Amino acid sequence: MIPGGTNLAALATNAAYESTLLFNAAQTSTAVPPSETPTVSPTITLTLPPTETPTPTETPTPTATKLPVVVLATATPELTDVPMTNFGPGRVEIPILMYHHFSEDPIYERYTVSPKVFGEQLKWLHENGYRTISLANFANAVNYGKRLPSKSFVITIDDGNADVYSVAYPLMKQYGYTATVFLIANTVGTYNVLDADMVKELHRNGWEFGSHSMSHTDLLANNVDLDYEICQSKKTLEEMLGININFFAYPFGSANERRMDIASECKYWAAVGPGVNDRGTVLFYLPRREVQADYTMEQFQALLKDQ
Repeated sequence: MIPGGTNLAALATNAAYESTLLFNAAQTSTAVPPSETPTVSPTITLTLPPTETPTPTETPTPTATKLPVVVLATATPELTDVPMTNFGPGRVEIPILMYHHFSEDPIYERYTVSPKVFGEQLKWLHENGYRTISLANFANAVNYGKRLPSKSFVITIDDGNADVYSVAYPLMKQYGYTATVFLIANTVGTYNVLDADMVKELHRNGWEFGSHSMSHTDLLANNVDLDYEICQSKKTLEEMLGININFFAYPFGSANERRMDIASECKYWAAVGPGVNDRGTVLFYLPRREVQADYTMEQFQALLKDQ
């Protein structure tokens, strides 16, 4: 539960993953000297094995919904070949999917979806009228209401492994799909992780990028420098990549009221974590549905339905 600072769920620590993250952090510089965050209108893979995502039981319910003062996003063109619906303001019934890695070798079990399975999922989505939207447009819909494809959904990918570029990108490009990728600032450009050139190419083609913290540490652990992990990671990525970093993903899904407040104060537009309930009402904890490696097509399809 979020109130009181308790972790969202019992988290099983993956020792290999933690060692990998520490190795990456050790191979890179620590913090980039702070610089002024680029002005935005809103207030509002070494293959990295992700730490196990907690099985969501409920979405945090803060005492007050966090809403940005304004969110400006690139206008979504009116599509002529798909039905459109007015979403929001307020609760937005659009699913947000969460992926991690794409490989034929399921070295990280539930977190590594094979390219074949991912391709089949994308094909089914497109044939059944689903269209990706950006998190920026999702936030716009929550705040002000927005006309979007009736079967809109969001794809998010955590950690920023190189297979995002080599596997996910070409498969998604066939269908005109885009995603939001959450980068661990201290690992960008290290072995088997997206580098700046890859990120910039994806960004030019409509992909969004967010921060997954500086070092992928549990933000509810003792003695964590929250400004460094949440705020400095935004500044570091923006300076490194030359793009706006408007979204944050809580490592391990660990967040509470204070962590959400800091994300807002650091001028992110929204933040995400694992969960299924109360979608699209709390911008600084938007729940995502994890796509696990062993899901059948029926289980995958169920993620797109209201729960």
